Amino acid sequence: MPQGPPFLPAHVVGEAPQNLYSFFDSHSPVVTQLPPGTPVRIVAERTPWARVQVPAGLVVWVYGTYVDTLNHIGTLNATHVRARPLPSTGSESHPVGQFEKGDVVTVLESEGDWLQVLAPETLGAWIPLSALEKTPTLSAKEDQLAWEKVWTEVAKIRRAIWIPPVPEGAEESEITQEEDVAGLLILEEPEETEKFVFPSENEIFGDSLAALELAETRTKRHADAVVKELHSYETETVENLERIYSTLLLHDANTQVLLRSRQGLDKLDALQRFREAALLARGRRAELHGETILAEATARALAPMPLTGTNSLEKHIWVGWMEYRPHLHSRAPFVVTRGSRAITTRSYDGRYFLKDVVGKEVVIEGIWRTDADVPGERILAVTQLRVLPRRYEK
Repeated sequence: MPQGPPFLPAHVVGEAPQNLYSFFDSHSPVVTQLPPGTPVRIVAERTPWARVQVPAGLVVWVYGTYVDTLNHIGTLNATHVRARPLPSTGSESHPVGQFEKGDVVTVLESEGDWLQVLAPETLGAWIPLSALEKTPTLSAKEDQLAWEKVWTEVAKIRRAIWIPPVPEGAEESEITQEEDVAGLLILEEPEETEKFVFPSENEIFGDSLAALELAETRTKRHADAVVKELHSYETETVENLERIYSTLLLHDANTQVLLRSRQGLDKLDALQRFREAALLARGRRAELHGETILAEATARALAPMPLTGTNSLEKHIWVGWMEYRPHLHSRAPFVVTRGSRAITTRSYDGRYFLKDVVGKEVVIEGIWRTDADVPGERILAVTQLRVLPRRYEK
């Protein structure tokens, strides 16, 4: 059973399917129906209603701008994004709940600017308490495993409604849900392949459009491989792709090059979030089943990967949002963040007033330094800084 907030196990009763509503009101939109016997997790009660999670999750609609999609796998790129029963913001489509940044969904179809997705099981909906029968608390491990087995079997049946199962004996061509990732992927190393030689900085400067097209092609190829098999993720490849996009963002003036380079970094960040979510799901399942070796291997794979540039005076380019965090390091309070990664930065020569660019998206080129003000952490000493044009969303 996945780890998460406490819940009370129950199942649907009655002789007919029961409606799940987006709100604790029978006049609110119906999200789905559950047949009798379906197991649910009660995560909140507001008598006479209960908010429940269901096996395989709920099918809902989300505005496409907030989803980064790779091969039908979507990753939320913003927080507090509403999940709706219909592709509309009208009263007939009262939100079921909210997605958080990094949530992984399966994209089923699109309609205009909206995407229909199979949401994580953590997204719940409301059902009358009278339609449920609560079961005893799962205190014994045997009871937990039995409950999980029933839940998993029902989840497979419900998921097959929207996602056709892979024929027995066929190769897995696409990962369809975070839960599947936990059971299908392995931690073995990929086979040795011929290393691709990425362009140097001078080659990027010489033909920026060719470098960009190369990076976009390699990004798609690498993302396709990782979505198919998680262990195909290569840190070196991702860092080289980031280097191309970041170099272009630092030096190029072409609007389309800047736009596409930003999109390239966004896709790499989405790929990293997808990988982390998949590893977390697998690690939780391994812990539940007492598979210590697999759980430890997953934890190692999730350990932060050091950035390139371990030697003093080695140059590094980083793109992100400038933040002011004096509560972390009062003498080195400026941090540039992107996704789940953050780099402490400092302008030692005083050429750049970092406080003037707080809240802006910047590209920083610098060299790694150690500093007594921030023990145990590397600081990127700024040598060049560019504030990127504001992103205009349609």
